[in-house]
This record gives sequence, structure tokens and C-alpha cells, in this order.
Amino acid sequence: MEYSIWQWWTGQAKTSDGITAVLPDWGLDYALWTPAQVWGQYVDMETWGPPGAMPWSAKIKYEYAGNALTNTFGWYEDEGVGALKHEVMSGPDDYLTGWKALAPQPADGSIFGFYLGATGKTLYTEKSLNAAVSGTQKRWVKIFTDPRPDHPSEWILWWEDKNKPMEDPFTAASLKTASPVEADFNDMILRVKGATPELSTVLLLGLSLLAVPVLVRRRRS
Repeated sequence: MEYSIWQWWTGQAKTSDGITAVLPDWGLDYALWTPAQVWGQYVDMETWGPPGAMPWSAKIKYEYAGNALTNTFGWYEDEGVGALKHEVMSGPDDYLTGWKALAPQPADGSIFGFYLGATGKTLYTEKSLNAAVSGTQKRWVKIFTDPRPDHPSEWILWWEDKNKPMEDPFTAASLKTASPVEADFNDMILRVKGATPELSTVLLLGLSLLAVPVLVRRRRS
């Protein structure tokens, strides 16, 4: 049994046994969302650039793939080329594996992308690098932002590892599709995030800055 992007997003998905629930990190908070609402989180992006906060990390949410034990995931540092790759997730890693930091971390200010190592091919977030596999420039991944307002700089990546995507451009209508003979983009579901300062840290910094003039005035009195 396989599940679509919309089913996973709204808490309807289960593991391959068809019994155990596979909930997104937000639980059932968006259980009533329509495919159109989910589509509102789609982002047309191919590369990332560190905002200066570290570390970047990734976690597998689930894999509906026959090649799950051999598929790999990682990032590449040479935008437009994809030769300098760094593996993050190996074949044995699955949804029970915890968060893994990108190693090495992308250099501050650099532009980088992600890749899926599938049987006999490497698929990139940059569609221009997939021409050799697709026969043309195609996206093998659908990327969405985390819907929770307090989770900036977090994305969900939905990879297809086998069936060449025919949909161009992507649309909301396909989010309900989960067919093993079509590009269903559920072969590897990952979360990727770049760390951002915690609210408590920001508040403490603000309070510290407010206290500086007070200390100065006391010294002058």
C-alpha cells in the first residue's frame, strides 16, 4: 500500500504494513486541508543558500520504494555541476533513523543542492542536471515548505526514484495520486532544515542590548 503527498500531509498515511500510522511532524493539525491548500506550500526551488545559521540537517520521514535499502541521499556543493557530493543518508537509513547533520556543512554564503542516489542514476534538485536521466530537463522531486509558522527554513522533499515524471509543470491535482506505475513522488520523503536562532536566544539578546544603556547611566551617576 502506498500513499500520496496529500494523504501523508493530512495524517492518513500508514507504513507499508497498512496498519501503523505515519504522521507528519505536525500530527493532525492539517488533517482537513484540501490538495489545493497543500499545494499552497509548494515552492519552485532547486538550490539553497545558508542564511548563516548552522547546522543543516535532514531526516527521512518514510520510503514507499522497492529500492529503499539501496537509495541514498545527500547534498552537493558545486551548483550546476553536481560532482562534489556528500552522502547524508545511506541505504539502511529509514524513518526510524534520527536527524543527521550534513557533513561537512555547506560553506557560509554558498549555493548548494540535494540529490537522491537511486539504482543506476543520480537525481538532483536542479532539473538541468537530470537531462541525462530524463532525456530532457525534469524534476524528480517536489519541494514544500513546512506549514507551521514557527518552523522557518524547513522543507519537505518528495522524491521519485524510478518512473520518469511526465507532469510538467506540477499541479495540485497530482497530490492525490499514489500509483506504483506512475511518478508518485513518495519513494523517499525527507525533511531538511537549516537551524535558526531560538526565540529565547533572540529575547535574551534583546534584553542584553536594552540593559547596556542602563549600566552606562549608572556608572555616570
